[in-house]
Amino acid sequence: DQNPIGKRINIDDRGVDGGPGQAEIVGIVGHVKQWGLDRDESNQLRAQIYLPFMQLTDTQIKLTATGIDVVVRSDGSVPTLFDSLHRASREMSGEQVLYGVQTMDSMIAASLAARRFSMILFGVFAALALLLASVGIYGVLSYLVTHRTNEIGIRIAIGANRGEVLRLILRQGLNMALIGVVMGLVSALALTRLMAGMLFGVSPTDPLTFAGVAILLMLVALGACYFPARRAMRVDPIVALRY
Repeated sequence: DQNPIGKRINIDDRGVDGGPGQAEIVGIVGHVKQWGLDRDESNQLRAQIYLPFMQLTDTQIKLTATGIDVVVRSDGSVPTLFDSLHRASREMSGEQVLYGVQTMDSMIAASLAARRFSMILFGVFAALALLLASVGIYGVLSYLVTHRTNEIGIRIAIGANRGEVLRLILRQGLNMALIGVVMGLVSALALTRLMAGMLFGVSPTDPLTFAGVAILLMLVALGACYFPARRAMRVDPIVALRY
């Protein structure tokens, strides 16, 4: 609960009273994902300090990593930029070695490679599961409606309106599908905790995903009820009665 600007922080135990072991706080910055987009939240080391490189003492320089990362912002093409960086490095010192040059896009891609592979597999299996669910819903409802062909013919023979019969069949079929979709959504919401750690940039309870899947399954159920019911309504009522 204090203003840290102007205060000092101990960065090692080699200095006292403002000596080499201390640094003055000149600013506070927000947290960055230092360890990667997929590992940063789980890393135990969360403290990060920015130090002016030109102000580091020889003792502090020994504590730094063996390599230095340099970030360059550019509007030019990547191959031209890399050539310029190598040329500028050689002009500064022939002993400097510039290696591991990569774009930010490639760094982000590498950071998420393992998670992306897992999510691709999950996506493929999810698509297959959705396809099987759609085929299953269509097959079951279509079978049930087809077996009601004689019932539909009898209803029409004794005076039922074809439109009313069609709406009846659709309503009954969609009610069954709606119950199944609701049960599926509840089960999916209960399992989202298992997926939360594998997602980035999207919520495990993404409403668009849940709504899209529910609408797709309901449309499949609608087609499974509509087309067999339409075929059954073309049956001659006399034939249905005789059967």
